[in-house]
Amino acid sequence: MMEHAVLLIQCPDRHGIISRLSSFVFDYGGNIVQSNQYSTDPDGGLFIMRIEICWADGSLSTTEMERGLAGLATALDAQWEIHYGHTPVRMAIAVSRFDHCLVDLLYRVRHGELPVEIPCVISNHEVCRDMVEREGIPFHHLPMTKETKAAQETQ
Repeated sequence: MMEHAVLLIQCPDRHGIISRLSSFVFDYGGNIVQSNQYSTDPDGGLFIMRIEICWADGSLSTTEMERGLAGLATALDAQWEIHYGHTPVRMAIAVSRFDHCLVDLLYRVRHGELPVEIPCVISNHEVCRDMVEREGIPFHHLPMTKETKAAQETQ
């Protein structure tokens, strides 16, 4: 069984960041299964990276890894957060009249492909109510007109 996590990190851009992060993951027995990075400007810009990591179940102390990440983040002057695959994220969904994206999300949650908890679905149309309520998820209808748009968006 494999454990998964997603590391999000941002810091001032400089040479060697990817190497240091890759070495860090390797040193903790992890494997990078997906990586995306971006720099606003390689000469003094902001470096942003998302790394999906996996490791053998039980082979890594997350507390120990987070302590190591904190030290690396200090050295890189970085902000970071890590999200573990075994911890569901709460995710409200906003949907309009078209349901194709909602259908996909609900399917993935139902089949365990997307580890999220959906506390509610919010829509400015009633079209998706039945589908959402069949899944046992509260549906909130916030109808909008030109006059009520600002108030509804605030709500």
